Amino acid sequence: MSTDIIFHCYCTGVTQKRVLRAMAEQGVRSFEDIRRATGACTGCQSCRRELENLIVAVADGDVALPAPLARQG
Repeated sequence: MSTDIIFHCYCTGVTQKRVLRAMAEQGVRSFEDIRRATGACTGCQSCRRELENLIVAVADGDVALPAPLARQG
């Protein structure tokens, strides 16, 4: 699978960066968990295949997750 996977949910405005950040920081990996965490694919779901491809690419190591952001507290 290519590392140039691009995901963008046009209904909700959720980007690939937001999905990858949720995966890195919240540990979400399933389609439903990512939907709940980000709001992606909660509209028309025309982006579902792209999100599923992104999930597989992360699992296969073809797309790297970002380093978690440092929390200030």
